[in-house]
This record gives sequence, C-alpha cells and structure tokens, in this order.
Amino acid sequence: MLTGDEYFDSNEFRDKLMSYEDSVRSGHHIFLDADDLADIADYYNLIGNYVEANDVIEYALNIHPGATLPLVFKARQAIMLKEIEKAEEYANDIYNKDDPDYKYLIAEILIAQNKISEAENFLKEYYSEIQPEEQEDFILDAANIYIDYGLDENALEWMSLSKTTNNPEYKELLARILFGIGNFDECIKIFNELIDLNPYNKKYWVALSSAQFMLEDYNASITSSEYAIAIAPNDAEAIMSKASGLYKLENYEEALEYYKKYCSLMQDDEFGELQLASCLINLGMYEEAISHLE
Repeated sequence: MLTGDEYFDSNEFRDKLMSYEDSVRSGHHIFLDADDLADIADYYNLIGNYVEANDVIEYALNIHPGATLPLVFKARQAIMLKEIEKAEEYANDIYNKDDPDYKYLIAEILIAQNKISEAENFLKEYYSEIQPEEQEDFILDAANIYIDYGLDENALEWMSLSKTTNNPEYKELLARILFGIGNFDECIKIFNELIDLNPYNKKYWVALSSAQFMLEDYNASITSSEYAIAIAPNDAEAIMSKASGLYKLENYEEALEYYKKYCSLMQDDEFGELQLASCLINLGMYEEAISHLE
C-alpha cells in the first residue's frame, strides 16, 4: 500500500517488508535488526494493521531486548493510552540512553504529563550538546514532537531556528503548523508548492484536501481527495476526506458509499461509524443508522 512516505514507498523498504512477511508465512522468522523491525511495525501501524504491528514489536524485543526503537514504539502506545508510568518503564528499559530517540521519548513523556517547560528545557539542553551538522535534523524532530501534541506555537519556535527552509520536509512541517494555527490559505499555498515538486505524494493531496475543507471549499477538497485516492485507492484518510466533502454538499448517497468503505478499512474507528450513521439518518434509513450507533 502506498503511504506517501518516501522510505515506506521505496524499493529498499519493500524488499525488507516482503522478506519479513514471507518468513512469517513460512513460520521461520528471518533475522532483521531492531530498527528494520520497528520500521515494519510503524508501516503496519500507519496502514491500520495494529495487530501485525504489535506482533513485529514483540518479535523485535524477543531477539533485541533493550533495543531503542521497539521500546519507543511500546512507550508511545502507552502514552496514547495515558499509561504514563508504563511509558516511563519502557523508556527505562532502553539500553542506550544516549540515543536521540531515547531523548525524544523523554521529551514526549514530559509533554504528555503537561510539563511543557521541562520538556522545552530538556530539548534545548540536548540541542546545545549535539554537533552542528546534526542540529537541522534535531530542529525538525523537535518540531514534529510538538506538532503531534498540538503545540503548534512551540513547534513554530523551533522551526524558526532552521536554515534549510527550502527543504521539502521543512515545508511540510511548516504547512502542518500553519494548519494547526488556522492559517489555511498559507497552508494550501505550501502544499501546492510541494505537489508541484512531487505530484504523486498522497500525503500532500490529503493535507491539501483537509485545508480546503476547513475553508469550506468543498468541491476543491473533493477534487484533491480524488487525486489522493487515484494514487492510493485504499487510503483511509483520502476516502474519509472525500466522504466528508460529499456530506457537506448534501450528496448523502455518494458520501454513504465512501463512509462504508472507510469503515471497512478502519473497523475500530468509532468516528467512521458515527459519520456513517449520520449519513444514514439524512437518508431516512433510521434502523440501519441505529445499528451503527450501537
């Protein structure tokens, strides 16, 4: 499945994924390093295959106890479930406490505890210790952490330190921040620039569709989502984006089909069930709506 992520869509990653999946089917796991296995788990997580993601992580920790990225994966799961003590236990189990990903995890745990000032001081101190050639990557990583927690002003402050403002990764992060603070016009402008550079990046089209939706330009939003669907026909975000645009235009019949497809892809997402039920209510299909609400 195309993800819009440059690495996950690369032949290098696809070869590793195919080798891993072939080994699972045969019942004989191949040996991969911890980072590769964590990448495979992240890929499964991204496309909604959560059981497979956890299986990969458990296998990784079985053969690589104390490895950084598998334990970061487990800790972030715990953070999402608001199990902060468990996240701290996973962080403590990481063998290499000098690994940047360990440092990022500690900052995330502090943010999850609403200790924003402590997280900021921790990141600034680490930033001052790293080599100058590593600082640009650190700036983007730090901004990414804050974006994930909706702290867009903090992210923007870190982005202001960057000197590589023409980098596509920088532009994408900046556009995401602009979306978060409600500057949708500038967000759209940047995603259009990124699409000009890489028109087959599904993520850019989905993000553009979302920004257009927020400006209530539903026809444009639907068109952008259709480009994303053309690139990745089973992409849940793109399908939801098109369904939402159709719903806003009161095209409930067509919206219903896309909500159904979304729910078939994301069976554990209650938002999809709620939107599907709402669509059915507008079509007067009350009994069916009730089953989805239940």
